[in-house]
Amino acid sequence: MIKTGLKFIIFSLCLSSCAFFNKVSTAPDEIAPKVKNKFKLKDGSGEYSLLVEAGPGKGDKTYVVKRTIETLGNKNRKTLEKSISISSKIEGELIPKISQFSVWYNKHRHFSQIEMDLKEKQIKVTWDSPDPKFNGIKYFPIKNDKIIFCFFTQVIECARQQGFLKKATKNEGGQLRMQIVWDGHPFFQQQFENFNTHVTSPAVLEYDGRNRRRQKRFSLKVEGNAIFYFVDKTNQLMGQYWIAKGLAIERLK
Repeated sequence: MIKTGLKFIIFSLCLSSCAFFNKVSTAPDEIAPKVKNKFKLKDGSGEYSLLVEAGPGKGDKTYVVKRTIETLGNKNRKTLEKSISISSKIEGELIPKISQFSVWYNKHRHFSQIEMDLKEKQIKVTWDSPDPKFNGIKYFPIKNDKIIFCFFTQVIECARQQGFLKKATKNEGGQLRMQIVWDGHPFFQQQFENFNTHVTSPAVLEYDGRNRRRQKRFSLKVEGNAIFYFVDKTNQLMGQYWIAKGLAIERLK
């Protein structure tokens, strides 16, 4: 059941422009990630700038990923999409905790917040959008809490934390099964044609060898699609390609 008439309060961990988000919940007191990487993002609508900030949170108990998508150019740059995802670091795993996502399309802002509650075995999703169907709060049950959950924006980080990237590279093969949590649900998925808008999806990450640059390739099989990730020798993301959806992300030097 969706509840409406939400009272929005300040989200204690803002991105560079707090006003871009509708504040709906209190998040952990985190510090800003130290690692910043710039990427070029290309999809069916054009080319954009993607800034990814990632790293341990306060006390090294969480892992934080912040993403900002802007138009290209040095003048009159416009922010089109912002997100933040925070996972708890527990026994060698990254457990999704909370995420916020805000995007502008069709001249309207669409906001989504996801909170994972493994004790209550439920996912709380808060929406704010022009669509009455996705405006308010809804709870989704977690049917199996024994599997590995991972935010979509933290796939490589989850696999690295698990030790899978290093192990699969050494063995020249391997699979890691996980349940993807679509931070940005459902507005992220709605940007693509013919794509399911589930809040979570089963997925398998596989090691695929190396490319001519000696970068390691991993493929994520999810919702009938294959998403390819390329990482360097330190297992840092260099590129991400979702061919079926025409999405390409390449790290800039």
